[in-house]
Amino acid sequence: MSVDRAATDDGVTVVVENAAAETAVPIELGLDGPDVDDPAVTLVGLRFVTLEELSRFEVTVERPSDIPDNISSPPSVTAMWYVEMNATVDDDDVDNVSFRLRLAEDRLPDETEPDDVQVLQFDGDGWTPVPTTYENGVHNASTDGFQSFAIAVPDAGGVTVVDAEVPTDRVRQGETTTARATLENTAGTNVTETVTVAIDGDAVATQEVELPPGETDVEIDFEAVAGGVVTVNGFEAGEIRTGTPSGTSQEDTSGDEESSGGTFWLLPLILALIALTVGVWFTVTELDTDQL
Repeated sequence: MSVDRAATDDGVTVVVENAAAETAVPIELGLDGPDVDDPAVTLVGLRFVTLEELSRFEVTVERPSDIPDNISSPPSVTAMWYVEMNATVDDDDVDNVSFRLRLAEDRLPDETEPDDVQVLQFDGDGWTPVPTTYENGVHNASTDGFQSFAIAVPDAGGVTVVDAEVPTDRVRQGETTTARATLENTAGTNVTETVTVAIDGDAVATQEVELPPGETDVEIDFEAVAGGVVTVNGFEAGEIRTGTPSGTSQEDTSGDEESSGGTFWLLPLILALIALTVGVWFTVTELDTDQL
């Protein structure tokens, strides 16, 4: 097998001849970009394995660049740089295609670690993340062919609450109830988010949840320490009222009314008895006086 490497201002073209089946082909790239004088990305090397016996084929790797205007950016991530690969061999005739790259870490967004970097593959219809590892300052991306790739970091958008509710609006004060929320993770990778439930702005419960990319439904239990507006990470979920359940209040009120009513009719009865007693006393007194 022979490998002929030719470098240009735009990239590297490699011509491979007389490659036997199941042959590993390593290629040194050394491509800096987008700015050659002050590179943010260096494509270190490329490696693949031939599955069939191949007499001759070419592989071209272009210098790292910004995302072209004619290609849509990957969703849920921030695409930083772009790598274009083309080959005259069919993807089905090769396997274990991988490439190594080194990044200038000071070019990454604030609070972004090298482990957060992702490589995504564009297949003509959309972007798909490919397995990417990071070790000793070098990222290694494994893919299934020679295509277009984006080097990306998690979207700064992070996690947002898209919907929230409290299942009931009346609970006993001090009882535990539940807030439900739908969280959307736009970071493009799994994140751990602290979810806070508050009543009228005062936090009453916090819970850490692991969120994959996309939307996730969560439930958070909290103590109804008081009535008020319930929020989940600032998103209004509804209002709750606390106190004695309405059935008990009605029974107590009814009992009070019966007690009050019973006391009210006793007063006329007592007055009538007093009047009757006085009347009888006067009658008896008059009879006694007449007899005398």
